[in-house]
Amino acid sequence: MASSKDRIAMLDGHLGKTAPVVTLQRKGCAGIISLNRPKALNSLNQEMIDLLQPALRACETDPQCKIIILRGEGRAFCAGGDVVDLATAARYPDKRHKSVNLFKGEYETDRYIAHLRKPLISLLHGITMGGGAGLSVHGSFRVATEKTVFAMPETGIGLFPDVGANFFLPRMDGQLGTYIALTSERLTGFAVYQSRIATHFVPSSAMPELVEKLVSLKMDGKDGKAVSRAVDECIESFASEDEKTKTTLVGEKRKAIDECFKYDRMEDIVQALKKCAGGEAGGDLSTWSKETLKTIELKSPTSLKVTLEGIRRGKTMGINEVLQMDMEIGEMFCNADIVPDFAEGVTHLLVNKRKDRAAWNPSTLEQTSDSQILDIFFNPSKRKYTQLVKAEEHMVDYLEYPHSNFGLPAEEKIVDYASSTSTGQAKKEDVLKWAREKYGDKPGLKGYVGEVLDRRQ
Repeated sequence: MASSKDRIAMLDGHLGKTAPVVTLQRKGCAGIISLNRPKALNSLNQEMIDLLQPALRACETDPQCKIIILRGEGRAFCAGGDVVDLATAARYPDKRHKSVNLFKGEYETDRYIAHLRKPLISLLHGITMGGGAGLSVHGSFRVATEKTVFAMPETGIGLFPDVGANFFLPRMDGQLGTYIALTSERLTGFAVYQSRIATHFVPSSAMPELVEKLVSLKMDGKDGKAVSRAVDECIESFASEDEKTKTTLVGEKRKAIDECFKYDRMEDIVQALKKCAGGEAGGDLSTWSKETLKTIELKSPTSLKVTLEGIRRGKTMGINEVLQMDMEIGEMFCNADIVPDFAEGVTHLLVNKRKDRAAWNPSTLEQTSDSQILDIFFNPSKRKYTQLVKAEEHMVDYLEYPHSNFGLPAEEKIVDYASSTSTGQAKKEDVLKWAREKYGDKPGLKGYVGEVLDRRQ
């Protein structure tokens, strides 16, 4: 049996002799994996999926490799899956297995990342959407730059946020994850960090030096926690704020998001947005509500309802459970005879480059039966779904990410601490002191904590 070092050499050599859609380099203490389809914005195809997990495994089993760096060549980290081929295959019974197999391999890779025993540092420079989220958000460290553009755009093409998004979206603060999933709202730069999708923000000009510092870290004799601390400290030494790309999803708009998107039925969310649009607040909030309604109107009703149900279920499910659920949902979208919207949406938006509403079937939320949504997508007892390969022994299911302490603190933790004092409400400076001691003096922490307390107290 080949050693881990030999496996890296063989993989690297193999990739060098064929189309290098994934490359692997050993440098210093790191294994550097690069997605290398820049003209396709590093969109994932079957060849990339087939190579990614062996590359990750080679790094994880090599004792000289202490950390793993994942990056994309060109102007994207990863723009998602190669959905045109997937949607085309969904139309033909003899080709659907190709789409199912790609989803299966992708989700198994995402699960492998979710259970990596070495730190994974994903450099989210450029476009990071869909499948790019699955490759990064489940890992230890995610570094955004001012050029990062994050989104889950699936409802616009008749699909659903998959790749384990039903795990991380409902664990975002308030209803941000629900809002991002249903509207395909884009987060840019520092906002990706403020939303806790990224654990750090580093200017793009500093990224080459950051990589050099990471691969040069002295890791000999350090255990897993010490290695992670060293990585965190290294990235933090390059971190900064960026005023130009700070989030606008704060204050009254954020209150409206949490209020409107808290419901478990799409019809109720739409009604809440209509009420907000015509409410007394007026001004910017009314405009935002009306624009959000127009955005939702363009989306696939089936995708909207499946997405909302998946997020609500995923809130109480383990990461392994969520990925198997995604497999079952995804398999149904791969069958255009049962669910035509994926094939229709991709053809309309990406092939024909249309900007108007696609011919969704069913056409409206009212025509989209809740009972049929549950029966088709969430009834594993009714049909035989494709099963992900059995999880390895160390891949124990969990309900919260074990590495969630590297980014900004969750809002609930801030609010819980603020209300845990004998007076029932700690002063803002005391909460900030606690946050700095527990999470470090991270860029933007003061403003972040202050905004949470102003909005929630």
